Amino acid sequence: MDAETVETLRKMFEEYYSDNGVITAAIVTVVGMLGVSILGFLSQLLTTNRVLRAERDRVLAQVNSERYARQHENWENIIVENVSGLLKSTDPEINSEIDPVLVTGFVLKIQLQLNTKDPNQNRVNQLVNEIALKANGWEGEQQASDLLKVHDQLLEATKILIYRPNINA
Repeated sequence: MDAETVETLRKMFEEYYSDNGVITAAIVTVVGMLGVSILGFLSQLLTTNRVLRAERDRVLAQVNSERYARQHENWENIIVENVSGLLKSTDPEINSEIDPVLVTGFVLKIQLQLNTKDPNQNRVNQLVNEIALKANGWEGEQQASDLLKVHDQLLEATKILIYRPNINA
């Protein structure tokens, strides 16, 4: 390159880089636009993250609630099935002889489902034990009227245990 060309280029760069305000304004504008777009991106990212987290928590709560409802329904079915079986197998009006093995099986199945720290479940457990003692003759003579009274008490206690107010209303 010759000296004249170099001099011309030097003058162009000096003009270009000279602080005449236009370039500074353009640079400030570009930097401002970049800053606003970065802040907008970060804001959108945080908002989306919060929305996704809230939606995930809502879905998790719903899934856990449904799982608990299914488990509770299954538990209720087991209790009802085994209490019914126990009552049927120890009913003196139906059975002339009571099968202790069958009774013990129902008693154990019921007891395995109960939490004796819960007052309603503990009451059912006490009545199941009382029926087993009376029906199997381990507690005095087997009296049909006494056994039927305990049957009635167990029915009422089981109703209280599995009763849920109308949750759909």
